[in-house]
Amino acid sequence: MKNLLKVASLLLFLAPALSVNAQISIGPKAGINFATFGGNDAASDNKKSLFCYQFGAVTQLRINETFVIQPEFLYYQKGVKYEYELFGEDLYYKQILNYFEIPILAKFTFFAQESAQVYGAIGPSFGIGLDGILKTNDFEEDIDFENDGLIKLDLSLSVGGGIQIQFGPGKCFIDVRYLLGLNGVYDTANSDIKNRSVGVGLGYLFPLGDFNP
Repeated sequence: MKNLLKVASLLLFLAPALSVNAQISIGPKAGINFATFGGNDAASDNKKSLFCYQFGAVTQLRINETFVIQPEFLYYQKGVKYEYELFGEDLYYKQILNYFEIPILAKFTFFAQESAQVYGAIGPSFGIGLDGILKTNDFEEDIDFENDGLIKLDLSLSVGGGIQIQFGPGKCFIDVRYLLGLNGVYDTANSDIKNRSVGVGLGYLFPLGDFNP
């Protein structure tokens, strides 16, 4: 965890020193997530992907033609879903967890042609637990991170890639990410249950101009 914090700090504060004319863009982003739980203690029987959402804002600092640093500020849902049959009745259990998610990504363009670029991305992601909801066939109740024994800080590794296309004054992008939770979901001794999710996001970046440190 300490190493990822160091990486995040470097990505944020070392970037301006790498270029005297970095280009800044900002814009909205929205998408969907397919979330579940991983780890040795996560029950695997009847486990399904939980369909949920993400949306927020993206800031992009382009260092050069092939390297970009991209912090994001997202409302991001995670959790787990189970479906099973009992006495001929189809039952389900959903735990939806809402986070304020801050990925800090290093993006590398590895293919470019005219107005389109294909890129890969990797970096730490910091989730701050907000609230949640527990749903079954019979009832629904709110989740409180502190009172219900959930860890408020969810540290993850984000890995993915996508394509970016010039569209009007800015650039439209679509990407796919895998979010690998590194710390536990529950504040319980020896509990090995961690967040996992695959997200698909669509966004648009408006150029703001150059940054001159």
